[in-house]
Amino acid sequence: METSGEERWFQAFRMQAAHMAFPDWSPRPDEWVSLYTSLVGQEAAVTTEIAVYRGNQRIRHRHYSGQEARDFWLELMHRVSE
Repeated sequence: METSGEERWFQAFRMQAAHMAFPDWSPRPDEWVSLYTSLVGQEAAVTTEIAVYRGNQRIRHRHYSGQEARDFWLELMHRVSE
């Protein structure tokens, strides 16, 4: 099945996030990345989780919150805009 340009962009975005979270990680063909972000509470505190899966098994996981999440997103936006 052919992947749309939009899906390829999101896939590259998730891969960049994974490489930031796990600098020593080298993706394998059977691995995929999950990137989840939410706003929590009345102050809309940002939380972000990045996970790498091999099949259905989570093999890496990182959670960012507060200032660390904001810094992560600023760096991610900077990298993808280069």
